[in-house]
Amino acid sequence: MYQSLKKLYPDLLINPSTPINTSAYIHLVLDGDDLYIPADQVGEKEQALLAMLDERTAEVGQSYPQSLSPWSRFLLGQSTDMPSNAASVRWLHLDFQALPENFEYVLWLETLSEAIPAIIATIPYTERRLTIVLSMDEAEGKLVEDLYAVLQTLDSDFDLITKALVGQTYQVNSQLPELYQLEVDLFEQALKNDYIQPFSTLPITLLRMMGRSFYNEQPLLRRVQQTILTHPDYISTITKLFENQGNLSQTADQLFIHRNTLTYRMNKFYKETGYNLQHLPDLILCYLAI
Repeated sequence: MYQSLKKLYPDLLINPSTPINTSAYIHLVLDGDDLYIPADQVGEKEQALLAMLDERTAEVGQSYPQSLSPWSRFLLGQSTDMPSNAASVRWLHLDFQALPENFEYVLWLETLSEAIPAIIATIPYTERRLTIVLSMDEAEGKLVEDLYAVLQTLDSDFDLITKALVGQTYQVNSQLPELYQLEVDLFEQALKNDYIQPFSTLPITLLRMMGRSFYNEQPLLRRVQQTILTHPDYISTITKLFENQGNLSQTADQLFIHRNTLTYRMNKFYKETGYNLQHLPDLILCYLAI
């Protein structure tokens, strides 16, 4: 490992015997040795990968060092210096619900970064929780759909169970750390109360949070809620219809059923509850019940 790092960073210092200006170096602990890499030789993504090698981050549940990335320092309130490599950003909050015994964290992060060019930084908290910083200046195509597809693939390839929340887009300014903390707190609350689907956006998560409270206060809605929650087919149908904005063809494809089967199921639901899932207000109300 030392030889590989030395090839990448010729000015790497190992257990320096004389005092150095630590602010100019990235500090790692590897095999009990203190390694110092000149900060100006390391890019944003490399900093995140190097953080994973640090022995101080090895134990599950132990906080990761936040000093490696300028984005970490800025968003966590440790520095007022705004990173200049993005004008607007979006966050992907991740929680690993299940990890294999020998999870290859660095390889997983490398694979994700290669698939999603918009990734500019990683903020790890524990072995199971991290935030990915996405530059919306670099985002291409359908970013949310791409993230969903990539995370599904990574879960399969790395034997993971991941819950993810994609936040909103924000301009980079002095208010960003406060907005970031609000999203982190929301993600934590949503995880604890099971509002997070395997992959959610912020608006959908907020709707689910509002819906639970709303239904508890409205006895008229409890009957339809009970009908939905006792039929798994209704849950999946309503969820996919909502996610696809009522598009029947896309919903049928994602449910792996014929469109006629989907129509039959929706008609059956209408006869049982009086709610028409092709009518947007009805669909939203039913989605909030889940």
